[in-house]
Amino acid sequence: MKRVLWATATVASLALCGSAAADWEYTRWGMTAQEVVAASGGQVALDAGTSGDRTKGFTVGAVGRYEFEGYHFRSVFYFNDSGLALIKNEAELKGYDHCMDLIDHVQALYGAPEAKIDEQFMTARTWHDPKTMNFASVLAINSDNGSCSLDFQPLAAVLAEQKKKRR
Repeated sequence: MKRVLWATATVASLALCGSAAADWEYTRWGMTAQEVVAASGGQVALDAGTSGDRTKGFTVGAVGRYEFEGYHFRSVFYFNDSGLALIKNEAELKGYDHCMDLIDHVQALYGAPEAKIDEQFMTARTWHDPKTMNFASVLAINSDNGSCSLDFQPLAAVLAEQKKKRR
């Protein structure tokens, strides 16, 4: 009986640790917009975003600020029927070279990317983070304005969508 209780407690604690790690910053995948705002400590507000924030299959529910390694971002929180499902962090950078520096910082954190795209006007990197169970991506657009985004999604959702596309 003691072994059963110990095994049950061990499995439960592993499950709790696993679900706690499968999030991003102060959010948990599946949260409502109100829960994201409450968890943010004042960094995020309920907001429908701008017309440029629209992404098929998602609704913008909150917008806020994020800082990573000295980079500043405008964060847009996207929701679907399951709750929080995508976070897009648009970097406030001046030029493509700063985007490439951001990619270097993210790569130092996550290691070698799962996928790379290097085109004349675009650079992209994606990572599967087994520790947090997140899918992370950086997209840098080389134009006069230059834009750069650091995005996160639950890894399971991305892998399921990729599997569905292969069928």
